[in-house]
Amino acid sequence: MANKCDTSEMVKLETRINLLEHQAFKYEENNRELETMIKENQQKVNDMQTTMSETTIILNDVQDELKTKSESTQWSDIVKEAVDSKFETVSVGLNIVEKSIEETRKQAQEIKDKEDRRNNVILYKVPECPPGSYEEIIKHDGDFFLEACTQVLGLDITRDDI
Repeated sequence: MANKCDTSEMVKLETRINLLEHQAFKYEENNRELETMIKENQQKVNDMQTTMSETTIILNDVQDELKTKSESTQWSDIVKEAVDSKFETVSVGLNIVEKSIEETRKQAQEIKDKEDRRNNVILYKVPECPPGSYEEIIKHDGDFFLEACTQVLGLDITRDDI
């Protein structure tokens, strides 16, 4: 009977579980929104690359026609300027979309970092561990936390629960 919880502890645990499920749902929802934004931006990049490829083909066709018809160099200069102008426009648009994708990725990473840190616990006045390796310090802090949970909070938890 000593290992069983009373109803108030069960209610607290159930409330905490509901809160964690709600947070997980919100995280997944944010993730889906960001993935949609990334896919849309990637589609824009693909469309611009297709437009650029089509423009290159048209440029090559125009240049070939100019060579075969031996038209004046002025006409080829006009066409070249028009095509160069179109290339610049497409390149600028492509750069804007690439920047947008990068910003979206950064935002997604920031949201993921916040979600990952949301359930962290900070303990104060933990006794210092004697100098040692990183693993020894982590084990010492984990042991302190397990002992505090068992003795102070009366929770029956194991290292796997951390």
